[in-house]
Amino acid sequence: MSEVEAPVVTPIKRERKRIGRIRASKSAKHIALRRSTRDELKKPRKQRRFKHATVQKRKVMHARRSVDLMIPKRHMEVLARTKMMQFKDDLRIQKHAMRLLHEGCESFLVDCGESTRDLLHVSKRKSINASIFWFGAKYHMKNLPPPTFVQSK
Repeated sequence: MSEVEAPVVTPIKRERKRIGRIRASKSAKHIALRRSTRDELKKPRKQRRFKHATVQKRKVMHARRSVDLMIPKRHMEVLARTKMMQFKDDLRIQKHAMRLLHEGCESFLVDCGESTRDLLHVSKRKSINASIFWFGAKYHMKNLPPPTFVQSK
């Protein structure tokens, strides 16, 4: 077996390394000193204020991008799986398909709620219970024209 020999460092190379270390430490100290004095001389930056309309537009765009749904994701998955198991036991569902099913159910519920609200407005009722909501859902599924609003005098 051959032994690995240590690299030969000449005195000139050793001196160059020493000078490089000194220069590096001096420049680092100089940069740190310069940075600290510059930060002390700077004025504190004024906080930016946006116009009210700009802030509102930003909030609307954020609300459009976010997909916060009323039904929790896990509950929707359990409901879909139990319904699928009635047809076949070993079915799988893709994540994208589950998301589309979830959004479809949400939009259906919102539409049913709007139909129920219209029916309440026509019948001049103030509160919603389960039977009225169910009637609104049936009304929505039949695709009847919306009820006409009667102006109270």
